[in-house]
Amino acid sequence: DRDVTGVQTCALPISTTKRIFGRHAHEHLTFADVQSSIHYEDLDSATNAVEDAVKHHGIFRGEYRIRWPDNSQHWILTSGQVQYAEAKTPVSIIGITADVTERHQAMETLLQTEKLAAVGRLSSAIAHEINNPLESVTNLIYLAECSTAIEDTRHYLQLADRELRRVSNIVTQTLRFHKQLSAPRMVTPQELFDSVLSMQQGRVVNSGVAVEQ
Repeated sequence: DRDVTGVQTCALPISTTKRIFGRHAHEHLTFADVQSSIHYEDLDSATNAVEDAVKHHGIFRGEYRIRWPDNSQHWILTSGQVQYAEAKTPVSIIGITADVTERHQAMETLLQTEKLAAVGRLSSAIAHEINNPLESVTNLIYLAECSTAIEDTRHYLQLADRELRRVSNIVTQTLRFHKQLSAPRMVTPQELFDSVLSMQQGRVVNSGVAVEQ
């Protein structure tokens, strides 16, 4: 809606440029039409770039989202310079505009692929962390069933209970990560240490590491 110092009605007769903005060759395209097609989140930066070029007799360049008349979203790369009359009044803009939608779509596809790959790696790591204590529980229950000494049976069951609590903690931590809680809360270093040690208990024991608190 902003007036860019008198250049908003400059006609853009090139059919390629019209096609970039989703118009047919016979349709009239003005600078005002170009402005109105820019995504509202990018409009200020695009307008400011032109205003700055008008003010300093410089070149503007930017990459913006635009909306076609059919409401589809596209990306453009534009660069230009303001032309002035003898009284230094801006009268027109000359420049180039390129459709870079395919590049942005490729980048978005790559980003989504990377996200899926990250989710796959995370899922694999979580499955591994859960599977280890569950295997321990299975073995401990077997030992408890085969044991004839009450004390040994109690010891195996206590270890199994500890492993099941570790599984529960892993699941809880995973759900917290998924929910991405936005409300911060106070935690103590002890809570953080206990959480990490609980999840890494198997590795700590297998590595022969003694943790002193």
